[in-house]
Amino acid sequence: HLRLWGSPWGVALGPAVRQYAQTGDLVPVELALDRYWTKWASEQLSESGSEYEIARKLLKVMIDCADIITVFRIQKAELDVDRASEFFLQGGRCVSKHVFAEMAATSDIDEILQVLEGTPYASPLAEAVPLFERRRSVSVLERALERLVSAEAARCARMDPVGVGVMISYLWSIIDEVTDLRIVVRGVATGMPAGRMREVFTRV
Repeated sequence: HLRLWGSPWGVALGPAVRQYAQTGDLVPVELALDRYWTKWASEQLSESGSEYEIARKLLKVMIDCADIITVFRIQKAELDVDRASEFFLQGGRCVSKHVFAEMAATSDIDEILQVLEGTPYASPLAEAVPLFERRRSVSVLERALERLVSAEAARCARMDPVGVGVMISYLWSIIDEVTDLRIVVRGVATGMPAGRMREVFTRV
């Protein structure tokens, strides 16, 4: 349907969706989404100037968070650690390919926190661990990182509210679209009723 509507997301997701149809593995689909929007965002922010630099810093934080979340998904799906490098998203601030590989080789959240020690991501994740331990849901950790990104976006907007604030708002509208697509993909994969998906969209 996305291709029929002329959406660029259709091209970006095509190969990953075909892979999902064969394996039932959602990680490549979510990686395809991440790679498309980060490439698009990087292209939009390629010009020089202080406003673009502020927005690029925010994008790097978002890429770091996407890589950390990918590690959670890899562990939950029990994918082969040797394949981890295939899922690395370049362009982050703190999560290099080496750090990504270290996280992917861990066995639990405590070990991941050790790898992330000294980064801005360790504290928000540590605060979310008790709830994660009760629910055993990766979404708890995802929400913790999303709140961090929201705080960073607000800080960037305060730094330059007249110029870069508009750009950041637009970037966040793209992120919302990515979130909506993830809800659809996950909902279809798990047999979630359409009404339930609409409820989730409302909250997003």
